[in-house]
Amino acid sequence: MALLDHLLSEHASYKDRYKRVVVPFLERLIEDFPIMGYPATVPQPHLRDLVDSWTVEVAIDSAFVQRYRAGDPNRVIRFDFLSTSMS
Repeated sequence: MALLDHLLSEHASYKDRYKRVVVPFLERLIEDFPIMGYPATVPQPHLRDLVDSWTVEVAIDSAFVQRYRAGDPNRVIRFDFLSTSMS
C-alpha cells in the first residue's frame, strides 16, 4: 500500500495517476498473475479467466471513477485507490 500511495503521489492529476499507476498495476495483477513464479502453486482458474465477463471499475480518492474493463453491468468489481495527496 505504501508503494502505491507513493507512486500515486508522484502524479498531479487523477487521469495521470490512473494511466501511469493504476492501469499497469491492474494489467500485472489480472493478466500476469502469478508474477515472477509467485505463488509457486497457482490457483486455478487464472484470475484473468475469473474476471473475463465482469465490469472492472477504478476509483481514486472517491473523486475520479473510470471503467477499466467493460463487461456484465450486473457483475462489477471496483478497486478503490486512496492517496494521501489529493488533487
